[in-house]
Parts: sequence; structure tokens; C-alpha cells
Amino acid sequence: MAENKGAHVLDPNETDQDRTQLLTSSRPSTDGETQRLDRSPRSTSADPENETLFRRDRAETFPRTHTPADDDGKPARTSGSAAFALIFGLLAFVSALTVVLSPLALILSIFGLFLGMAGSRAARSVRITGKALAVSGTVLSVIALIISVAAIAAGIIFLNNGDAVSAAEQWLEQLLAGIPKDITIPKPW
Repeated sequence: MAENKGAHVLDPNETDQDRTQLLTSSRPSTDGETQRLDRSPRSTSADPENETLFRRDRAETFPRTHTPADDDGKPARTSGSAAFALIFGLLAFVSALTVVLSPLALILSIFGLFLGMAGSRAARSVRITGKALAVSGTVLSVIALIISVAAIAAGIIFLNNGDAVSAAEQWLEQLLAGIPKDITIPKPW
């Protein structure tokens, strides 16, 4: 896609009158003729092609988001906190699924949540990207937090039940009784 050098980036402080003035101004087209961007009777007709053309022209003239490269040609940077939010979210999610590492998952998910919020905030600035990374890390951290809290609560409930603990001890003793006492290791040739 060709870069539109004359593109106007929407400014939140712009008034509706400024936007109307920009829309009603004319701009040169690719073939040298001047196109009108206002809503003339031809663009408000029932003809769907004219409406599509108007929307396409407006989308090219008024991009809703910034481009990765700024006017000076430097590429946008990815937010470090957004990238770390995704890493911490993945680690927390995997740790929570193991159930044994649920306390570690709880700590990692809290870090992932804070980093995800910071990365999302940082991605709002003009030359920093990574909003999707921050959102993904935050979602994984929330899921890991829920799983780890549930696993820790289940472990506490299980350990406070005397009958369940004695049944687990008996099962472990039976398992250990099935292991042979003398294990002979064959000698290599």
C-alpha cells in the first residue's frame, strides 16, 4: 500500500468545524484532476458506488490510527512492558496448568497484569506499538490468576480434610510397597 504523504491524522482537540473544512476542501487526484471530498448530491444519492468511493477517500485522508513509521522515517518501537506482559502471562498460564506451581503462577500473573496495564498505556503514544501483546499478556495473566487461586484453594481445602489426607497417605504407602526393594543393575559388557 502506498504511503499517503498528505494524510491528515485525527486530532482529539479538533473541532467539527475543522473536520468539515478539511472534508470540503479539494485535493488533487492521481490523474491530475481535483476531487471534492464534501457530501455533494452525487455522494448522498442511492448509488452505492459513490458512497463506497466517498468512504474510501475519507479513509485514505483520515487514518484512524498512526502508521508504524513517523514522518522522519524511524519505525515505531514495541513496548517492552507489553512484551514482558506476554512473557509473564505465558509463564503464569503454564505454571498454573501444572497445579504444583500454582503459587509461582499467582506471583507471575500479578506481575503480568501490572505489565499488561503499563504496556497498554504505553502503546497509546504515537511511536510505540504493542497493544495486542499487552492485551494478550493481560488475558493470559487473568486466566492464570483464576486457575492458580482455584488450585491453591482446592489444596488448602484438601489438606484441611483429615479423611482425604489419610486416604492419600494410604494410597502413597501402597504405591511405595509395589516398588521392588532390591534393584539389580546389569553390568555393561
